Amino acid sequence: MIDGNVVDMTFLGSPFRNQHTIIRARLADVIERADEGAAHGLSVLFERLALALRSHLLMEDNVVYPAMIASRDQGLRDRAARLQQAGRDQSGRFESLYEKWGGRAFTDADVPAFARDLRALAASLNERMDAEDAELYAHLPDARPGRRRVTA
Repeated sequence: MIDGNVVDMTFLGSPFRNQHTIIRARLADVIERADEGAAHGLSVLFERLALALRSHLLMEDNVVYPAMIASRDQGLRDRAARLQQAGRDQSGRFESLYEKWGGRAFTDADVPAFARDLRALAASLNERMDAEDAELYAHLPDARPGRRRVTA
């Protein structure tokens, strides 16, 4: 319950795992381009990552974690509180990275330093997403009660 409203936890599972997949793919795209040493197109890929990551972290930090911490399930509450604390600096770290590298036209000389900075953040982002997938989202139902599950 948040602010007197019952929160349906089913909306938190599959969509947020799917967002993790998108973020991982965008991180990989940016890192791959940087590893090639190519500045061309790097800023566009970084902006796409920023859009996905910012909206995801905003929802997790302001909606998902508070909903889970308000859950009746003590185990979920404990896991959510622990993971929220462990990942609390992710948004700030990304914003610092973005302040340094976002909104600019990269030159080939910029690419190695940018790649080092991004790799440092990517490692902690991937750890956070792995932990959330395994410890939080895997324990939530994928479908709302009363909806028929379609099988192939």
